Amino acid sequence: MSAADATAIRDGERSSIPATAIVPGDIIVIEEGDTIPADARVLESAALQTAEAPLTGESLPASKETQSSKRTSRWVIDTTWSSAERQ
Repeated sequence: MSAADATAIRDGERSSIPATAIVPGDIIVIEEGDTIPADARVLESAALQTAEAPLTGESLPASKETQSSKRTSRWVIDTTWSSAERQ
């Protein structure tokens, strides 16, 4: 299951774009019930949990946290990290 569209901040402008058009440097804004459209790093979250059953088979939602304890009412995901940072 993949997202058809995503809300992204690109060049300081928030807009809805096709999920296939997400590129490194976009900041993806995820709200409750959204499908996460790309691999990304969580910058800000408030009680973020994801259903990973389709990927891992895990039946319980997985909690996602940032390194900061700052809490906000939206989830912001940054796609700028390199593949070397994922390992």
